[in-house]
Amino acid sequence: MSHHTVSPRTGLFLCAVALAILSPSGSSHAEKIWTEVDGVVIIEAEHTESDLGDWVKKTSVANYCGTGHVEYTGNSPSGGSAGTRLRYTFKIIDGGSYGMALRAHKRLEGSPGDHCNDAYVKATGDYTSAGSGSTDGLMSDTKMYVHGESATTWDWATNLDGNGYHHKQPEYSFKANTTYEFNLSGRSQRFNCDRIVIFASLQKSKAMDPATAETLEGSTDTRRNPGRGVVARSAFVSQKVEVFSLSGRNLGTFTTGTNGSVMENDGLMVGTYLMQLGDGAVRRLVIAKR
Repeated sequence: MSHHTVSPRTGLFLCAVALAILSPSGSSHAEKIWTEVDGVVIIEAEHTESDLGDWVKKTSVANYCGTGHVEYTGNSPSGGSAGTRLRYTFKIIDGGSYGMALRAHKRLEGSPGDHCNDAYVKATGDYTSAGSGSTDGLMSDTKMYVHGESATTWDWATNLDGNGYHHKQPEYSFKANTTYEFNLSGRSQRFNCDRIVIFASLQKSKAMDPATAETLEGSTDTRRNPGRGVVARSAFVSQKVEVFSLSGRNLGTFTTGTNGSVMENDGLMVGTYLMQLGDGAVRRLVIAKR
């Protein structure tokens, strides 16, 4: 296994490896963490590591993102107390004001239009409310509902109702380089959730675009990678290289040093990437902590 050292400011090193993601301890398994990338956190609801309980994974609602969606089967179509809790850990890199929404669907099956349309949400961690509602309300199980009329397509749940929030959108003041937990708990039966999106104020449209890739560290999806899975072995001395996420997102241009070891940008986080060289060759690599 060859090693290529990056800027000593970061204490990171690059390893030409296969698909493993290395945790700081060197383990091949780590807790799932969704990381903010350019102002957005995209979470596929079905990728939770929580016990599903009264939630079930499904693929029955067309045009879902990822590998499917989850539907709540507890309570009644009109709702009830907080049911099975799904947990998701996410990390904010650039602190500031963020919003949150659920890509959701209400499967009415003959029920009134205001049924099957909500779940309980909350976020825990070191933050405060960035809006007129209270921090306590954001840290409590609060109803979030789909307010659209459609019962045949995916829509968005954007407003909270309860715990001091009367049809208000959540606003969070998150700290930089800080990890939080998002909770999605069942309320009304046949409520479906496809994605949870968390976004900086100027990135709402990007977060709500189904084409925006999930930001799960080390995740892969069905998009074609720039190197089509080929691992090249050629040297990469004194040239600019393009770095991509495994889902094919271009993360920018980086410059290697005269010995091919130094990359003059230390902005890459721990995770697996594809690096495309000037001649088109591609290396699969991991960035891990020393």
